[in-house]
Amino acid sequence: MWPRETNETKISIWDRKWGCADFDPHWRIEVLPDWFVQEVARLQIPHGARWLDVGCGDGVLTMDLAARFGPCLGVDYSAAAVEKARARAVASGHQVGFACADATRDDIAGAPFNVAHDRGCLHGLGHDDAALYAANIARHLAPDGMLLLSHRVDPQDADLVDRTESALADHFELRSANEMRFADDEDARQGWFMVFDRKV
Repeated sequence: MWPRETNETKISIWDRKWGCADFDPHWRIEVLPDWFVQEVARLQIPHGARWLDVGCGDGVLTMDLAARFGPCLGVDYSAAAVEKARARAVASGHQVGFACADATRDDIAGAPFNVAHDRGCLHGLGHDDAALYAANIARHLAPDGMLLLSHRVDPQDADLVDRTESALADHFELRSANEMRFADDEDARQGWFMVFDRKV
């Protein structure tokens, strides 16, 4: 499963990283991949649905989600990341909201949301927080809400989809799982794109 590490430790690490002016993580992209946009169309998510971007970082994809699909709130447990996201939104003229919140336990203003988008949050959580994450995200979604999860693949992750489905099973039902790359680049890291429906 995921490594055992406290959220407090993780938050401290990410605050230090996002607090550096020159922090430019290798997985950061400026726009949503083409395959993701096509998947949203395939899922027939109506324009204007309310989105929650979980683990939004500096907010660049939150703003792209909002521009393409409708209202979107970005949340991250790093205050430094949220500060950067808000500054980026103001500088670019985007009307997008951001909040500092721990996806595993905090209340998130603005619920219920129709879609939760996670590109790299769940795979960084500690083992004991995966079930808490599922419960907390589910309670912030509408009864027919869904979770769109992009999860990286490591060499030891042959059973990744099964483990993820099991971790979320109390609150979500897996609809589909497809291999993908994290960006529109042949050298981009491989992963799985999973669609989960909230259980009522």
